[in-house]
Amino acid sequence: MILNSDISVPAGSAGPADPSDGRGMAARGLLRSRLSCQAFDPRATLSRAAIEGLIGAAVQAPSAFNLQNWRFVVAHSPNSRSRLKPAAYGQEKITDAAAVVIVVGIEPVSDAFSALMNRDEEDGRLPASERERLDRQIGRSYSDPCAGKAEAIRSASLAAMTLLLAAEADGIAACPMSGFDPAEVARAFALAAGETPVLLVALGRNADPAQVQKQRRPVSAVSSFA
Repeated sequence: MILNSDISVPAGSAGPADPSDGRGMAARGLLRSRLSCQAFDPRATLSRAAIEGLIGAAVQAPSAFNLQNWRFVVAHSPNSRSRLKPAAYGQEKITDAAAVVIVVGIEPVSDAFSALMNRDEEDGRLPASERERLDRQIGRSYSDPCAGKAEAIRSASLAAMTLLLAAEADGIAACPMSGFDPAEVARAFALAAGETPVLLVALGRNADPAQVQKQRRPVSAVSSFA
């Protein structure tokens, strides 16, 4: 447990949120209870509204410059999941799950995100001077195609993790899947140039209610302080 007394702030600054309050405890509970479902009940179904609710949570994830450069392609019908299955090397989870979300990262292109910044500028969230600076900075940051591809992967990964936590909060079993052929997924679902399928997130009901989260490495083994 982290205590407020463990965190110091400059005089006059707002104090830190208390991690022992309801929100902090709930967030940590989700992290500790979340697991990657290894077998889905093929009889289970998931409504479109439930999936849209998860995506609504996923788009709250952070992204560089607030570009929100992600897209969610939902393989919901049995036919679409059957179409996805060969690209995922025939894994049964694809067709046993109630739905599979293809989390797509989009390489930042200034024109594609101008409408979003226009809206922020119009409602006063983004001053005109700041807009001009951001336009220049985004152009410089992603002039290298490799940088744009890396940003697409980062943004989609953040969105996918948020989607997984939302599923856990809603009592929906989920499994992130990286075992697929990106080119085949892009072809099967007609992804555009500059769009990369980053992760598949299978959703449904766990066929093994007794499954428990696997052990995690201790903090001391994965951290260092400089």
